[in-house]
Amino acid sequence: MTDPKIKTVVLMVGIPASGKSTWLQKNAQPDTVYYDATFTIREHRAPVIDIAKKGGKRIEAVVMDTPLPVCLGRNECRSPDRKVPHDVVERMHTQLLHDPPMEDEGFDQINRIESETPATPPDQLGNFDRFVKELFGSKGLQTLIPNRNPKTRERYPKVQARTLLKTDPEFRRLIRERFQQWREGKRRGWSKESSAHNSG
Repeated sequence: MTDPKIKTVVLMVGIPASGKSTWLQKNAQPDTVYYDATFTIREHRAPVIDIAKKGGKRIEAVVMDTPLPVCLGRNECRSPDRKVPHDVVERMHTQLLHDPPMEDEGFDQINRIESETPATPPDQLGNFDRFVKELFGSKGLQTLIPNRNPKTRERYPKVQARTLLKTDPEFRRLIRERFQQWREGKRRGWSKESSAHNSG
């Protein structure tokens, strides 16, 4: 941290398969040091922030605000050596939801990056973006749906599907199950088409 050419330290914050490495490939700057990890709890972020501050560097966070089902779908498409158990991904998502990066930790800037499209070809199985558009319509996760939260339902009778994915564990479970069913249906359809093609 003593290199005068380094002006900024950035913590890449996000659960597995949220798109941190992809974002880095497109946006990394030469005068910046990037720490590419999950950093889902404050205790894990504190040591890096402390070192950066002692070195007189600007400290920023890039938070990949990617819906959990998208990350699970991407994770499922990973090679076996890179795949993370679903329960670990879900636990990290809960941690980050309850302990997101805050300015009082010492950050000079916090940048939130929204992402809905999985980092997979559009014709590949497991494409969550295609799934949500089939489920909700062309607006996808921006579609307004009935608010399931009794505490806010009266004031906000409808909210974006994206909001419920972040705040409602039961809704996330339902969407995850529907997504898995959708993938299985696509897989069976692909198998039938392949069999018909081969027999022809």
